[in-house]
Amino acid sequence: MWDIIGDIHGEATKLKKLLHKLGYTQKEEYYFHHPKRKVCFLGDYIDRGQNIAESLKIVKTMTERRTASALMGNHEFNYLAFMTKRAPAHTYCTQIPNKQVPDKKIGSSNLNSAQKLRQYVRFNQNKKANPSSTAKYTPIYVRRRNKRHRNEVSNTIKEFNRLDDKGVSFIDWMYSRPIYLETPTFRAIHAAWDREAIKILRKNPHFVKNKHHITPNLLQNFHNHEPSKQALNLLLKGITWNLPPPMTFLDHTGIARDYVRFAWWKSNQATYLTNINNLAKYLLLNPTKAERLIKSLHQHRLPAPNHYLPGYARSEKPLFIGHFWLEQERIQQFNHAILKKAKTPYLLKHNLCCLDFSAAQGGPLVAYRFNGEKKLTEKNFVWTF
Repeated sequence: MWDIIGDIHGEATKLKKLLHKLGYTQKEEYYFHHPKRKVCFLGDYIDRGQNIAESLKIVKTMTERRTASALMGNHEFNYLAFMTKRAPAHTYCTQIPNKQVPDKKIGSSNLNSAQKLRQYVRFNQNKKANPSSTAKYTPIYVRRRNKRHRNEVSNTIKEFNRLDDKGVSFIDWMYSRPIYLETPTFRAIHAAWDREAIKILRKNPHFVKNKHHITPNLLQNFHNHEPSKQALNLLLKGITWNLPPPMTFLDHTGIARDYVRFAWWKSNQATYLTNINNLAKYLLLNPTKAERLIKSLHQHRLPAPNHYLPGYARSEKPLFIGHFWLEQERIQQFNHAILKKAKTPYLLKHNLCCLDFSAAQGGPLVAYRFNGEKKLTEKNFVWTF
């Protein structure tokens, strides 16, 4: 049986309290053991918190002792990309499987999921090929070292610099993290489950040869593998889209953003309002704009390429994700922007569970005790502050 744990972000104290609450015995300084259960960590072990190295030591030790499985999160991927220099551009590019479909309109309901994903990838590839945005600057590192990205990894870099090996062992361990876990009874991934994106990665020889892990070579050449890049971003970061201009909102760091994360599991909606993940959070951070945001989001339909929302069918096995910082807030009525505080963690669907409740922002670190059930229950949540 499994205990699935959400985004830790350096909150080692909360992690130890949660493991004790789940019945795990601390055998050594960084090793926790349960006689009958294992842990699946959903990624995002670094950044934000003040005990990043300790959190990594616990998770790493448990994976090495085979009492846990630890997946790649977008923050681990971003850190590796931040520290990795780009290889020179070349003409080789992993091709998107199957043929193009130019005879059908973007966003057409007649397209199957693979065709919609290929169009989504091509649309983003073309959007980023704007000469005005690329001609003046060629980044040295895979992830640009701008102010926002530097701030994001600052705590991690500070802690690694205090270690004897400067964090090299952790970096090697991050590279060995699998993108997803699938068992006969459940699935787990950091942000979004999409078979078509997984198929694209499986066609990349660098990904396949390394047992479906990220390699330094793949990361160095990320800009030369556009389909793999888009597929990996979808799996680790979900789907984001620009807001209708000139709409912006302030995020939890006070930065004005013009894009939002979409609730990719909702595959049958067509407006911004009904697809934005964690809308309650945006409204609480922008109280003076709340009514105008609601009205505008309700009026604007999604751009056609973003009709590709993978969805998650009710017939699928249970899926566990993190990433989406739910913060225990729900929208009760969209049209009047009435918010309802949830006293406990909650399910997104009977077979879909997000376990990121913003542990690094004062929220609880949350786990789900999975015992093989096909229909998940909120009674199986365990959390600690």
